[in-house]
Amino acid sequence: MQIQRVSNAGQPDPDAHGHDEGSLGDPAGPEPLNLTWADVVVLEVQLQNAGAEPVLFSPGQLRLKLSPSAVTVTPQDSDRNPGPIAPRSSEHLLISYLAPRDSPELELDYSDEQQDRTYQLALPPLTTNEARL
Repeated sequence: MQIQRVSNAGQPDPDAHGHDEGSLGDPAGPEPLNLTWADVVVLEVQLQNAGAEPVLFSPGQLRLKLSPSAVTVTPQDSDRNPGPIAPRSSEHLLISYLAPRDSPELELDYSDEQQDRTYQLALPPLTTNEARL
């Protein structure tokens, strides 16, 4: 599994988009207009169903955990819709999350609805790429 954080390194010019009021606030905190974080974390996930029956899966079953806190974040977007994973097959997908810039450690919580259980999956260190708008 590979994760990647894409962030806006610079502060946007308030006049560039016709907005000239308000403060951007703390860059690590939520954005003031929509109260979400500005950084995007993209997970590249390989799913495998080794069983003989289809298994239902939704990207919403994978929540990003901001360790050491108990805060979890639902996916912002994914290139896969909810639905079954065929027997004895694997799928590659991308899932994105909005996350704070200074999140020290990230984990992934997987909710297995069929077993009524949540699994914690360790994530490798982030690869950071800056995107300038």
